[in-house]
Amino acid sequence: HVANTMPQPYYRFDGSDDYISMASPADLDNTFDYGGSVGAWIYPISDGESNNGTIIGKYVGYFMNVVGESGNYVKINFQHQFDGGNGNWQSTNAIIPLNAWTHIAVTYDNGDVNNNPTIYVNGVAIDSSDITEVTPVGTRQDDSSANFVIGSLTTAGDWAFDGFINGIRSFNNALTAAEVKELYSGASVPFKY
Repeated sequence: HVANTMPQPYYRFDGSDDYISMASPADLDNTFDYGGSVGAWIYPISDGESNNGTIIGKYVGYFMNVVGESGNYVKINFQHQFDGGNGNWQSTNAIIPLNAWTHIAVTYDNGDVNNNPTIYVNGVAIDSSDITEVTPVGTRQDDSSANFVIGSLTTAGDWAFDGFINGIRSFNNALTAAEVKELYSGASVPFKY
C-alpha cells in the first residue's frame, strides 16, 4: 500500500507517456556547473519504457534513470551530456528495489571531465568501485534551452518512468555527504547560491 509510505503529493507515471515538464526557471539551468545536486524519492514498479525509466532530467544536459531490471531490483544511472562524448555512471549491480520507496541523489561538478558524480541511495554513497563509468569528452552541454522534465527523458514521452516519484529537489551546490543524509532523513537542507 503506497499511500501511507510517503507524504503526498507523489506522482504516478505509467511507463508509457506520462511526464511533467516545465520551462526551466534560471535556477534550474546548468545545475551541475561548479557543483550541483539533485535528488528524489522513487518507487519504481519496473525499469520503465525501453528499460530506461527516466526519473528527472533536462534533455541536452543530464538525466537520471533506472535501468537493467534484474529480479526485483533495478540499477541507477546518471548521464551528463558533453559535446565530445557523454559521461555515464551506472551502478554495476541492480540495487534499487522495485515496489518500495528509495531516496536517490546525485552530486556532481561538470567543470572537468575527470570529475565523477557521487550517487547516493538512501543517504549512503555508492562506492566508486561499484559504479561502471563512461568518461565524458569535451565540454558540458548548455541545458538552459531544455525543459526540466520529470518521469520521461523528453516531452515526447521517451524512456518513461513506471512508478511513483516524490520529493524532487535541485540544488545549485554539491551537497556534502552529511547534507544528503539530512535530505534523506527529512531534515531541512537550506538552498545555497
